[in-house]
Amino acid sequence: MQHDDALWSVIGPQNQACAFKFKPGKQINRIQTFCRNPYNNTGKCDRFSCPLANSEYATVREHGDRLYLYMKVVERAAFPRKLWEKVELPRDARTALQLLKRHLAFWNPYTVHRCKMRFLRLRQVLTRKKKLRRREKEVHLEPLLQKHERREKKREYKALVAAKMERTVERELKQRLKDGVYGHIYDFLKEKEKEVDDEAAAQEESELEEESELEEELEEEFVENVQLVEDDTILESDHEIEDLPPAKSNPKKRTRAQMEYETETVPTKKPIRSKIKINT
Repeated sequence: MQHDDALWSVIGPQNQACAFKFKPGKQINRIQTFCRNPYNNTGKCDRFSCPLANSEYATVREHGDRLYLYMKVVERAAFPRKLWEKVELPRDARTALQLLKRHLAFWNPYTVHRCKMRFLRLRQVLTRKKKLRRREKEVHLEPLLQKHERREKKREYKALVAAKMERTVERELKQRLKDGVYGHIYDFLKEKEKEVDDEAAAQEESELEEESELEEELEEEFVENVQLVEDDTILESDHEIEDLPPAKSNPKKRTRAQMEYETETVPTKKPIRSKIKINT
């Protein structure tokens, strides 16, 4: 049969037999001892708050967005699987407190008071969570599979190295075949190389023929579009020549005027100039 005083004497604060006991460092509080048991009402390690040293115990816990009342009685002490009775509390505070009073009607007043205080506190925490969710956008955190990423990177690197090796080996074999390192062992490859060379030569000849045809067409168009244009920079206009004063007639000396004509050409060729000399 369970004896609460005997159990507390074993796991009390003077002994180190309890696994849920927690003592903070020197900077916080060296005297107070805390409890990590999830069914603890207050979080303190004392005789009335310990869920292990009390055969009758009740607490309120949170699961998701709902609150539940957990009750332990001495009749179920022999069945650890059925030790705690779970009762879902409604969202309304008044109805939840009424339900809590009805289930804990003949319990210790200290336990009932602690359950009510815990219920109100957890209800405030839930409302605060909902407000924060509304303000902030939902962020779904996904775990990073570091081992999987490292494995994929290694595979990619190995595949890249293998691809480069295949290309280098292929280039080296082709070069050796061209140099004749293997002799007449691979003659059928030489025939293929000849066919490829013939095709490349035929393509070059066709390109040269097309270029020559284009040049001939451009020359014909150039001959058709040639026009003689007078250069205005060399001679002045007829009106300006008439306004000049009459020159003295000298039978011995004769003046010579040169007229130069330019023709437009294609940019690929040099411009053709025709000079005509007129003796006066």
